[in-house]
Amino acid sequence: MMKAIIFPSDQPGALAMRAKLDTAFGCPIPGIDVGGGVHAPPSQSVTTHYGSVIQHPTNKADFATQVDGFDTSKLQTGDKTIVDAAKVAPDLTADWFPVDTKS
Repeated sequence: MMKAIIFPSDQPGALAMRAKLDTAFGCPIPGIDVGGGVHAPPSQSVTTHYGSVIQHPTNKADFATQVDGFDTSKLQTGDKTIVDAAKVAPDLTADWFPVDTKS
């Protein structure tokens, strides 16, 4: 599944945390041509964000910021503590990723 920080009724908080992670991870990161062949234009091959902000599918006010695999060494102490706690917390529950069972 996925490790994330949950922001109940706080989309701005989730987006602010993503911005902090982006800064620490060095995003945006320009694309790099690898080998020969046709490549996307540089403007289309930029990694814009480290991870996603996900809206809960039924509790629309709730948001989560992905923290899987994030190296927290570049974060300030308070943010590092929050991310490290999320990395050892249980994964996002299945209700964040509903699956159609009628098929």
